[in-house]
Amino acid sequence: RSTPEKPVHCLTWAKNLYDLCFGPEDEANLLSDLMADIRQLQSKDPVDGNEIGQAIFSHLFDADIVKQAALEDLWSEKRPPPTPLVYGEAVTKETGGGKSAAEGGPVLDTQRVPTVAGDVR
Repeated sequence: RSTPEKPVHCLTWAKNLYDLCFGPEDEANLLSDLMADIRQLQSKDPVDGNEIGQAIFSHLFDADIVKQAALEDLWSEKRPPPTPLVYGEAVTKETGGGKSAAEGGPVLDTQRVPTVAGDVR
């Protein structure tokens, strides 16, 4: 889960993470070790859903990535370390431009290229 090599690895991780966050407790979930971290984030003083979402995002895409990048024996020239995604920067990151690859005529919503900022929000 920490060094996906194929898109299916990312999909499986996302499915397990969704079940972990929103499904019933299941010790058989491959990501159940993250539950303690999620509970700690949720147990803080009253916060709104956005704050919890930002905290979970920061934990998964910033703190965990920094830990992975520090494991130097996993990375090489052919496989560089991952880059952390900081929430504040991700909200304003407009990669993809929001248009389809076939620039030109009208673009349907289903043809738009997603942006990092749009996905983070």
